Amino acid sequence: HGKWLLRSWLGKQLPAAKPFSRKRGFTVPVGEWIRARGQQLGDLVAAQPGVKALCRSGSVAPLFQSRNKHAGQAAWVLLFFSLWYRRHILNLTPEGDVFDCLSSSAEC
Repeated sequence: HGKWLLRSWLGKQLPAAKPFSRKRGFTVPVGEWIRARGQQLGDLVAAQPGVKALCRSGSVAPLFQSRNKHAGQAAWVLLFFSLWYRRHILNLTPEGDVFDCLSSSAEC
């Protein structure tokens, strides 16, 4: 009931807000972010021990330059898996940006 009261009040105070309209989502341009640095990211992620253990050689780096939506999602997952693996399996403490972390062989 609290949401209804708030929406009713907002509808009277600011009708342009359309408080009873359906929720609208938005997309984050992850694929564009990854592609912008795709060559560098792809090579770094492909070289990570956890990724090398799971993926075929040569199959990872191209995902980071593809315009395909599913490839972008796969690249995002592999990027975060590689960071998680370094932190929680290799026990490396993250320091610096993602490029520093992935390019470091000791502390990240």
